[in-house]
Amino acid sequence: MNFKNVFIAAAICAASSITLQTEAQAGSEILPGISTGIALGAPLPPGVYVLQLPSCGYTNSKPGVSVGAIVPAWVIWSPPWDVLGGRLMFDTASPIPSIAVHGVRNWTGMANPMIDAQLKWSLGGGWFGGVQTAVYFPVKNELTQINAARDFASFQTIVAVSYLADGYNLSATFFYGTGQEPATPARFTAA
Repeated sequence: MNFKNVFIAAAICAASSITLQTEAQAGSEILPGISTGIALGAPLPPGVYVLQLPSCGYTNSKPGVSVGAIVPAWVIWSPPWDVLGGRLMFDTASPIPSIAVHGVRNWTGMANPMIDAQLKWSLGGGWFGGVQTAVYFPVKNELTQINAARDFASFQTIVAVSYLADGYNLSATFFYGTGQEPATPARFTAA
């Protein structure tokens, strides 16, 4: 790997670490860290892809809170169509979160389903870039009461740059959404 590529990789990593320390100014629908290891700037070869994406977490608060979510079928369609020199792609997902406040209550249901359109370009030399935009549809269920699902539509834009050459997978991903601003955390007390 030559000096120029090392410098570019270092610049991307530095930019990524800076963005990790800044507070989001708009409410994103994407969980923090969800794009880790995914080269969102690169197009997929033509085909239909079905993924299952699990996510979980736990807070050691009093009472403890466990959060889990799964996308049982995240469907991505990459048709053999190019638009503006980039690969056009579509995807859809319907996440199902489960939140448990230990000793208090559990909530489970469908969160906001999403459809997304993407354009991804090969920039040459192992570099790729892409932009995608999604709409999240409203749902109203018990998850809406605790702000884990929203009863209004929201929009999300993602811009990504990926370097996939010389054995490296380096990506910088930037999210912007019109989702609700983070709410004051609910306080749960054991009865």
